Amino acid sequence: MPGMRHRILKLALVLTLGATGSVTAQSASTSATWPQWGGPDRNFIVDSGPLADSWPEGGPPISWSRPLGTGHSSIVSDGERLYTMYRVGNGREKAGPWDPEEIVVALDMKTGETLWEYLYPSEREDFNFGAGPHSTPLVVGERLFTNGTNKQLHAFDTRTGDLLWQHDLVEELDAPPLLLRAVVKAGNGCSPVAFEDNVIVTVGGPGQSVIAFRQRDGEIAWKSGDFLVSATPPVLTTV
Repeated sequence: MPGMRHRILKLALVLTLGATGSVTAQSASTSATWPQWGGPDRNFIVDSGPLADSWPEGGPPISWSRPLGTGHSSIVSDGERLYTMYRVGNGREKAGPWDPEEIVVALDMKTGETLWEYLYPSEREDFNFGAGPHSTPLVVGERLFTNGTNKQLHAFDTRTGDLLWQHDLVEELDAPPLLLRAVVKAGNGCSPVAFEDNVIVTVGGPGQSVIAFRQRDGEIAWKSGDFLVSATPPVLTTV
């Protein structure tokens, strides 16, 4: 795809994942999964062996590398596949250009080969601080959940890429479309979190600041709160 060569940040993350097996003497296929933003416990702590004291002269071994596109979405893994989101465009220039679509992609963890992709329309917002998508996917079992720049929530089958359900939170629920700041109207960056049979996201608006959708069918399980909007990824805590 044109412009795919500029996905520098995600490329570096892929290389790190590819090198982990050699550095920590763990196999990538048997190491802990990284199913969401922040890792297994959403705290950015890696439960694995010690870090290497030094790198080889030529740097860490590279299993594979490939370009994708632009965006702030980080990479998640279920131990077999890697998942992320991106937008085709020029990531080196504040003015783009960028395509008016976002892409969800699944990659083979061992080879980097594309297993499936899903493209959907996504308006180009104020990208002064980088093009969307801004959120990170969530893997729960054989389902993948994504939340796009314009609050488009999707659920996929991780194996096939089939779309299981979707919601446009702005059109369906009248959610505020963007962060309401005078200078920068950045796109949505809320990374979903799972609890029991639900997937939870911040939506915004009276009585629906936070909404839990049933993972299996996308029906609303509960909604609560009255704050207008927030792009902060929710975390679970015991109160």
